Amino acid sequence: MNSGKLYQSKPISFNWLIPSVVFAAYFALISLGYAFSQDYLIQDDARIHVVWLQKFLDPELFPNDFLADYFTSFLPWGFKGIYWLGAKIGIEPLIFAKFLPSILGLITSIYTFYFSLKIIPNQFTAFLSSLMITQLIWTNDDLISATPRAFVYPLFAAFLYYLASERLFACLLVMFVMGLFYPQVLLVEISILGLRIIDFKRKFYLTNRFEAYQCFGLGLMVVAIALFPFTQRSPEWATSVTASQMAQIPEFNAQGRTFFYGVGWVKFLFAGDSGLCLPNFPPIIWAGFALPWLLVKSSGARSLKTIAVITPKLKILGQVTAASLIMYGLAHLLLLKIHLPSRYTYHTLRFVLAIAFAITFTAITEISLNWLANRQQFNLLNKVAIIVVTAFLTVALIFPMIPLVTNDWLQNWWLGKEARLYQYLVDQPKSTMVASLSEEINLIPAFAQRSILIGSEFAFPYHPTYHQEIIQRANDLLNSQYASDPKTLTAFIKKYQIDYLLIDSNAFSPEYLQQKNWLIYSSWHKTTKKVITKLSSPKHLQEDLILPNLIAPCSVVKTVQADLLDTTCILQHL
Repeated sequence: MNSGKLYQSKPISFNWLIPSVVFAAYFALISLGYAFSQDYLIQDDARIHVVWLQKFLDPELFPNDFLADYFTSFLPWGFKGIYWLGAKIGIEPLIFAKFLPSILGLITSIYTFYFSLKIIPNQFTAFLSSLMITQLIWTNDDLISATPRAFVYPLFAAFLYYLASERLFACLLVMFVMGLFYPQVLLVEISILGLRIIDFKRKFYLTNRFEAYQCFGLGLMVVAIALFPFTQRSPEWATSVTASQMAQIPEFNAQGRTFFYGVGWVKFLFAGDSGLCLPNFPPIIWAGFALPWLLVKSSGARSLKTIAVITPKLKILGQVTAASLIMYGLAHLLLLKIHLPSRYTYHTLRFVLAIAFAITFTAITEISLNWLANRQQFNLLNKVAIIVVTAFLTVALIFPMIPLVTNDWLQNWWLGKEARLYQYLVDQPKSTMVASLSEEINLIPAFAQRSILIGSEFAFPYHPTYHQEIIQRANDLLNSQYASDPKTLTAFIKKYQIDYLLIDSNAFSPEYLQQKNWLIYSSWHKTTKKVITKLSSPKHLQEDLILPNLIAPCSVVKTVQADLLDTTCILQHL
């Protein structure tokens, strides 16, 4: 497998880089076109994490907003800095978030191409690596979200390239920047550097290469500097729930908001916040698991040309895998102290599989071409096999590029359908607070830029202080929306200074609450079940509830799905 001479003597051509960039640009363009195809369209995670950065353009937005304070406190400095710079030149954060993925995706594609060349000096293989990582990052909701995890891909691709190139300063600089955007992967990177001081060929002896110790030592310094800002969080946000607390919180159970426990071993190990989260689309990526088998089988006189020219840089893929799994295991042992276990494998192993697939595919192509060259005749079975394999590979590579598949199915966009509601709220004071159990409430901060009391997408259970406040708000909202005593509703409105209540048209049927898992499988499930029982009781009369009788006189915006009620009107009637 030593092909250093061949690698060094072969000049680098840009022939296969061009289609790599073209495919990256294609995904960027179709996603960009989709992002601006509707007036009220936002990516799922952008509505949770990016929306609060609108304050960079208008500091008066979301005043004294508990949700805004919580979510912005966890945004890394580098991430906030990028959006702050955008706002300084007049780019609205939610608009900026639609452009950023195109830039990040293109950088990822180019760095992956050149990193692949460090492993195997084959332009076609480098192209396949770039194409596969491009498909992987555009056919899910990470890159397109323009949240901190979107920056992982270009930064980690750059880290791998500079590591393979043995460019120490550039490698450390990229690590520092990674720490400002996504510190979990920074810990994977320092683990990679740590593994490089071990000589595995000598039965786990420490290497005698000074450069490895130098890189690891300087890397530790970079980690300490980059992670220092995260130690300055206020105590209320710095404390995470413990493993024992997680086991008691319904949101972490099988059907909860952030399932972790009670899901079975297969799901626990491979899916969700607890799992490895290996990519499963496009499914052809799993061919990358065949690479170790190919390396063993193709040796000696039977060695394939593809395998023969692989350089020693291939070990970096093994180091990435080992470091990711080490941090994954450590995250389980220190549950939530260094965040969720899946954060340490989800992104990094995509690069390993993309490049492993590219090498495997190139080797299989070589085998296939050799087989075709040695065949004098082709029987019917041979012809059918060739057609089937060719058709399968064509579909497998082209299917993810269909805009319907990429944009509509996989990128997790949300379309706001209540334009009149958003337009009305935009005209209200910036201190406006809206409360609702409706799913529509999750879109109000993004499309109306007004504060909300609570929403299913914002009900995270990771930090006790925040979670306790969410529990209190959920209980109060449930008890007030379905109150029979005017004092309960009055006290609720005054306590949280609610300006508007958004009430779905079917909000007073028992099925309405039964269909909301975030209410049923939650820390406020007792209140939810109590209300459902109340609504299902044969003795229950609709007129016993306060709000149904106030919808008609106090509705300021009526849509097909809901009514927006003015609480000033409600208090006057009460």
